[in-house]
Amino acid sequence: MEKTGYITVKSFKTIKEYKFPLLINNHLIIISNLQLNIHKIDSKTLPHSHSDNQIIYYIKGSGKEIIDKKKFNVLPGTIIFIPEKKEHSFIPSAGTSAEVFTLRFETTRNIIKKIKNKEKGFLNILKLLYSKKPNLWCPSLKRREEIEYIIKNINEVLKEKKFGYLIALNGYIFLLFRCFLLSRIEKKKDEKFSIKDKLFININNYLKENFNKKIHSKDVASLFGISQNYLQKIIKTYTGYSFTRYFNGIKIDYAKKLLKDTTLEIKEIAGKIGIYDINYFSRLFKKIEGLPPSKIREI
Repeated sequence: MEKTGYITVKSFKTIKEYKFPLLINNHLIIISNLQLNIHKIDSKTLPHSHSDNQIIYYIKGSGKEIIDKKKFNVLPGTIIFIPEKKEHSFIPSAGTSAEVFTLRFETTRNIIKKIKNKEKGFLNILKLLYSKKPNLWCPSLKRREEIEYIIKNINEVLKEKKFGYLIALNGYIFLLFRCFLLSRIEKKKDEKFSIKDKLFININNYLKENFNKKIHSKDVASLFGISQNYLQKIIKTYTGYSFTRYFNGIKIDYAKKLLKDTTLEIKEIAGKIGIYDINYFSRLFKKIEGLPPSKIREI
């Protein structure tokens, strides 16, 4: 059976019962049932839903988030808001894993006074928090740095739990929500991905569609009209791997699927991913998966 799911690296359940007041202009939002987690996802997750809202921040990795059967491309730095009871799952890009920060929460709103016309930006924030539709956006590099700095500090505060740590945590939670929500206001609706983001998506799709061929980085760079060095930089930025390692990961990921789901001989499977030297295939497979191909069928 194909492995599904994720590994929880950090879980901060100690703050679940605490209520965090979030003042957005003249609206007091009470954040409750707060759960913070850091997950490592190395295979597709099963479709599931939560009784509360969720904001997911993708620290590393890329892939597709599927919400109510609609697919969203995600890259490092992507933020997704998933409303309560919306079924969702995640499929990492072939041969890669993802690291995500999740923030699950419930909200209660208390309007202190009516919103004025000049406060429409804050109204957009409220609409997001109470929306019944999923929302995806990519913050600026500056916002990403702020978000990851805050996540690092939350981790340290909850690890040490010094006297008054909940007060410090309240401040960081406010700053985190502020960064998430301001980054949403800063982005235009049709500005989900930068040119660089779209370039990686197209390159990634091309490699996945041609995993059975022998492709060199210079050929891909020429196809997309960029330099070989820039191609390597893009692949390294979004996957953490070199071009060769990433493309080999796509090949081996497909080979692993065939090993699990078919009775094809190993040499036939190697041929289907464009490798005709069985000894090289076995070495490459073991290097990437940690096991020889013959052992995969025994798991």
